[in-house]
Amino acid sequence: MVSLVCCNQVLELNVNSLTLYGPTAVQPQSVGVYQYQGCYTDSPSDRVLTGRQWFDNEMTLEKCASWCSTYEYFGTEFETQCFCGSSITGSQQVADSECTSSCPGNINEYCVRPLLCCLHPS
Repeated sequence: MVSLVCCNQVLELNVNSLTLYGPTAVQPQSVGVYQYQGCYTDSPSDRVLTGRQWFDNEMTLEKCASWCSTYEYFGTEFETQCFCGSSITGSQQVADSECTSSCPGNINEYCVRPLLCCLHPS
């Protein structure tokens, strides 16, 4: 049994019997003029995309692509972050299975986990 405090209430959960259902997010192969290139590592101290940065609690891939339309690449990360750039620096590609966190503005799309960035060059 696990106790959680929510909304000034203590909720008791039996972690052995929790079944969770939800939408299945996907990584679209294209967003506007951008094509999906894969999942890449990123670091707060050495960003992969060094152009603009934007944060939105309702992030979608379409919003990020639109905001980065003057750049060759865009990437989303940590669900609410959007990065733009004209080149990729200091990154390694990782398995697509590492990029499986839904976008808060569209839970049917992946906006990635912390320190990972999906690149979509135009």
